[in-house]
Amino acid sequence: SLFTVINEVRIGKACQHLTETDMNVLQICFACGFNNISNFNKAFKKSVKTTPTAYRKKVKQLYIF
Repeated sequence: SLFTVINEVRIGKACQHLTETDMNVLQICFACGFNNISNFNKAFKKSVKTTPTAYRKKVKQLYIF
């Protein structure tokens, strides 16, 4: 559905922010068009299968040599 596509685009942008910026999760939530952190966390976990904070930690560990 259109709603699903929009959420996937928002989550993709959130992933980009999590990997490329030092913005906190709340800032990213609002920057990506979510109205509250609870909905953002639920949508993120449903799509990426992990929390935004855990995603950021995992990605940062991949880039540490």
